[in-house]
Amino acid sequence: MDITKSKLFIHTIVDIRDDFEEKYEKAYRAYEDAITGVDEKELHELLSGTICKETQHEEISLALTYLILTDSNAAGKAYSDLTILTHDGLAFVINNLAMLVAEKYQRLNDVPRKQLLWFLKELIKNQVLNVDNLVWNILRQASGGDISPKNVALVDGLLDIFIEHRSWLEKDQFLVGTVIYTFLRLLEDHNGPQFSHLYNKEVGFVISLIRDRFADVIPLGREFVRLLQNVSRIPEFECLWKDILHNPKKLCPTFNGVMQLMQTKTSRRFLRCRLTPDVERKLHFLISNVKFGNQKRYQDWFQEKYFTTPESQSLRSDLIRFIIGAIHPTNDMLCSDIIPRWAVIGWLLTSCTNAVAQANAKLSLFYDWLFFDPLKDNIMNIEPGILVMYHSIKNHPLVSCTLLDFLCRIMKHFHPKGEDRVRAGIYNSLRMILDKQVIPNLFPLLESSKLDRELKLMLRENFREFFSSPSTTPTVIGTSQTLKGPLLEDDQQSESDRPEDNFSHMENVVNYNTLNDELTFSDDEDEKKINNSKDEVSDDDDLPLSKVLELEKPIIQSIPEELLSCMDVFSNSRSAEDFESLLDELTQTDPLNIDQETYVNERIAQILHQSLSSRSIFPESKSEECLSESISGPIFSLLKILLQPEEKRKIPLTNLLLHVHKLIPNTGYLLLHYLKVNAKQQSRRKENVTSAFKGNVYKYYCAIIDSPFEEQLKKDLGLLEKNDTKLFFWILPDLFKEYKSVMLNNMDVLALFIGAIDANNLRDVIFNITQGKLIMFTSDDIIDVIRDSLEYETFEQFCFWQLIQAHDIPLESFQDIIPELDTAVHAEALTYILLLLKNEQPSTELVKCLLSRESKNRADAFVISVLRCLVRKLTKK
Repeated sequence: MDITKSKLFIHTIVDIRDDFEEKYEKAYRAYEDAITGVDEKELHELLSGTICKETQHEEISLALTYLILTDSNAAGKAYSDLTILTHDGLAFVINNLAMLVAEKYQRLNDVPRKQLLWFLKELIKNQVLNVDNLVWNILRQASGGDISPKNVALVDGLLDIFIEHRSWLEKDQFLVGTVIYTFLRLLEDHNGPQFSHLYNKEVGFVISLIRDRFADVIPLGREFVRLLQNVSRIPEFECLWKDILHNPKKLCPTFNGVMQLMQTKTSRRFLRCRLTPDVERKLHFLISNVKFGNQKRYQDWFQEKYFTTPESQSLRSDLIRFIIGAIHPTNDMLCSDIIPRWAVIGWLLTSCTNAVAQANAKLSLFYDWLFFDPLKDNIMNIEPGILVMYHSIKNHPLVSCTLLDFLCRIMKHFHPKGEDRVRAGIYNSLRMILDKQVIPNLFPLLESSKLDRELKLMLRENFREFFSSPSTTPTVIGTSQTLKGPLLEDDQQSESDRPEDNFSHMENVVNYNTLNDELTFSDDEDEKKINNSKDEVSDDDDLPLSKVLELEKPIIQSIPEELLSCMDVFSNSRSAEDFESLLDELTQTDPLNIDQETYVNERIAQILHQSLSSRSIFPESKSEECLSESISGPIFSLLKILLQPEEKRKIPLTNLLLHVHKLIPNTGYLLLHYLKVNAKQQSRRKENVTSAFKGNVYKYYCAIIDSPFEEQLKKDLGLLEKNDTKLFFWILPDLFKEYKSVMLNNMDVLALFIGAIDANNLRDVIFNITQGKLIMFTSDDIIDVIRDSLEYETFEQFCFWQLIQAHDIPLESFQDIIPELDTAVHAEALTYILLLLKNEQPSTELVKCLLSRESKNRADAFVISVLRCLVRKLTKK
């Protein structure tokens, strides 16, 4: 058959038939041969006779489906024959149709596309079960940002079906939500005069469905509000906004207002339904397979394929929301060289050519920040926003500047009456970002020299808490506890208030009449405020320290000149020698008052942070020179003070250390490294004497920063493993030796250890264990450690059992776990236990454990293997 004349699919000159198409056409040819010369009665008998024959039933079902899709004249008769044939309620047909739509819809010819809607309508009209999955797959093909005739015809056809069979639609709550979410999104694409009939029909249907089924709308959550903002200028939706803001009970007795929606997280299934399967597959490939640095040709192809028209720019928001809400990479992917999510989102933002679409894309990026609740929301939803800004500030500062500007303005304009809640959500986001070490701190971003003065003024005004002390950040505010206040009092506002007054940024984000205008967010009053304050607040990032001191003279006017001079010298040189001179001056000067001491400590902490090298401090060799160089930075001059006798430790320096820790979270593991190097150096200076790792110094450090020792140690090890794996494995043996009570059988430390290990690390660790230099496990409670290890990946379990074997842990200390292990699930553990049992003498307790195992199969291969091994051992005796 000529491939250019396929009835089902569109073929280009380079396309070949795939198995999907061959399956349908082969079934149809066989069916055609079977019914040639057969009258109606014989055909009926043939169909009835194949009901019990599974293979023939499936082939004829495919043939009739093919006939329905390719021949509109024969479709009615074919559908009737299909209902006679089926013995599964058309489940086989529906599943194959859903697969066809998901995999091949974009390649369907015009006739099959039209017939697919006819087929769907017949299935709904005849109340066929489980059609909802097919509907969901077809809805996904109604792409946003696409106003081509084919896509508009699909949207129009689906809308007619839902209007005609609304009673059927309303039986499925999830499908109602999906239909509302889909058509609410598509509405913004159909505002042109050529779509007036479709537009009016969509508005009427969506408004009616929302008002009648608002209980099904509530699970759509915050994404419903985002889409509703894009159509807020439509009169019918203005009225809906008024009811949502001022009379929520009118819509649904259980609805308490807009904040209930903003607090509800939207299911990723709704986010997914706004991307076609084809786009989703390509996006997943880009984020899962393309190496960072090699993405340009893929992005160029994507741009040419999906973003060629002005209308298609609105698809960017759908993509960003899907990436943020539905694609959460594993730890392995985060540590790999695959392109990260933030880089893809950065490309989507910077390549956008439409001002309104770009503003909506920015809102999509920060949308989860606005009402972020640390107790309920996922940090993966706010991570891309901060990383786009953080990684762009150096080489693409304009990207970071525009996003920071947007974040400042959206804080005030997204919901003026709920500004405090939005501000709390953004502060919660930043606090969580810092707590989880997504980035080390905010200062490279907020105090970058590449920010202009007006933006710096705005940042200082809106994020004053993050500026006032680099060592402190605002307390996390429980969003769920603050939502009972003034915002819900919107119910008492007059009906004359427009929805835009409450969500005023909608005028900025969506304005159909100014699509080509540059988007602005501030009014004249804002500009005057910024201009008037230019002279009041100084941008000290670009000024010499002496100038900054003059500007801040009211705070530091009584600080001794000698101390200021030392700070100035250290700020310029950032050398350890000048820092030690500064520390000497700080301890010898008269006591400062609280404000002055805070100022001095914060300034020193900032300079120390800037002096840190981005390179690893792990010594290339263990020579005296390399060891000394690894602790030559200024911060180690401060840490050295902790080794002094307690009576010599000056209070001003311990207070300084507290500020340094809060600005530089890595301080803890830098101290561990310093203690390790110091112990080695002392051992070499005192021949035949092994100097101990001074573990009490680290405990004293934990006391200074008011952090529980075990908790701080775990946090520092986590940072160390993330930032410098070599240093992590180098320091670890000393920690196991010094802090035995905490480290031995510690499941959290073991998880970090196993997650970072490779073959070389494993070799070195086992060498240390066999030489007696390292002990990680004891027999006590080892069974709990083994239970925890069952969740590890295969390679990690391989390493874990190698470590167990190296420790010579007696089998009787963990043999009680044998009955708990499942042959199908715990293959790694059972394999290693079997190898260990080969060298064990049989005992009553061991046999009891073996015979206590439950097996899903008639024979337990593990028990049989062990028993045979034991029998052979006994017979040899």
